[in-house]
Amino acid sequence: MTTPLLQEIRERLEQIKRDKEFFEAEYQNNGLLICRPDGRPIDPKSLNKAFKDQQKAMQIENQIEFQGLRKSGQMHKVRLTKNNY
Repeated sequence: MTTPLLQEIRERLEQIKRDKEFFEAEYQNNGLLICRPDGRPIDPKSLNKAFKDQQKAMQIENQIEFQGLRKSGQMHKVRLTKNNY
């Protein structure tokens, strides 16, 4: 895991902690890192659209699907560990 990614995850976990305190009993703890402020899951279609929109805003020519990002990460992990993880 890269240092910037680890920092992003730590920041996200802190935000989730603040959201839990704000929503109290109404917070739906589903154990998700990517979720709505109240803990509910994000619709996959909405997430993919937001990911595409962000790539477009950043003027990325060869865009990928959100699912492709996950698969790419897994393949990178396999290569780094020589399938020993």
